[in-house]
Amino acid sequence: MPVLMRDFDSIDIRLLIVFRAVVFTGSLSKAARKLSVTPSAVSQSLSKLSKYFSHPLFTRTSNGLEPTDFAMELYGYVNSALDLLQDGVESLSDFDPANSKRRFRISANHILDLIILHPLARHIESFNSQLKVSVNNLVEEESKIIDSLQIDNNDLCLVAMKIDMKSIIQEKVLDEEMVVLGCKSNPLTKEVIDMDTFLAQRHCRYAVGQIGYKMGNAMNMGYVDEREVFLDTNNPFNAMMMTQGTDSLVTISRWLWEKYASQFELAEIQTSFEIPTVPLYLTYLKKMEDSKANRWLRDQVKQTLASLR
Repeated sequence: MPVLMRDFDSIDIRLLIVFRAVVFTGSLSKAARKLSVTPSAVSQSLSKLSKYFSHPLFTRTSNGLEPTDFAMELYGYVNSALDLLQDGVESLSDFDPANSKRRFRISANHILDLIILHPLARHIESFNSQLKVSVNNLVEEESKIIDSLQIDNNDLCLVAMKIDMKSIIQEKVLDEEMVVLGCKSNPLTKEVIDMDTFLAQRHCRYAVGQIGYKMGNAMNMGYVDEREVFLDTNNPFNAMMMTQGTDSLVTISRWLWEKYASQFELAEIQTSFEIPTVPLYLTYLKKMEDSKANRWLRDQVKQTLASLR
């Protein structure tokens, strides 16, 4: 590698951090988002690093920035060194919840936001009023979940989707029970309905993404949902509001229903078949498994969820 050893002490470690982020994301804008800087700052850092090594580091393609052969060789050294440094800092850093001023970041779909945000924030602030937690809304798509951890630097994600990646750890922390609802005037609220009757009704379909598909699969519907759906929404309150004014049905979280039942003219409909539960996975990067702060946060999430059941 054409680098003079006498120049090594002059290299700025921040340039290497930027370089690794760009190789990892393949994009100036994504790297900037990950590092909380501007794309212009990322571009300037790459120019400095390229000048330092007297080698071009990236070429522009239709798919983004592609590292040169030299850059990929450099990345192997830089990535290993920065990982080692980060592991050392994490292992040596003391995290004391009684004195920390840290703000934890969690991403979750908005229904989990409703369930856990306020009780978790109160629970965490009971240790120390300067400790904070923010929950960021997350669309449950695999790429967005991965970006939420690797690029947006969230400490944890709470999702229903199973992710198969060696760099990500998932712990199932609960199975959310679901319930079928109809308008109080709907005669089905006085019956026990079978699957054929269920499928024959019109439906407000809440969570058309991952949660909806998990329910469909568990009911042996596969990805082609056999229900007649007249409203798709990712907002559970819209689904309940539309259901109470029609002859349609909605399938929704039991926790949410029991929490807000008094606000809607709805009643539970009994079924002769089992309504599948929806799993909740505590999701985080494998490299954060032994982080004292991250491990503490995971424990608080588990304790908060346990207190809500």
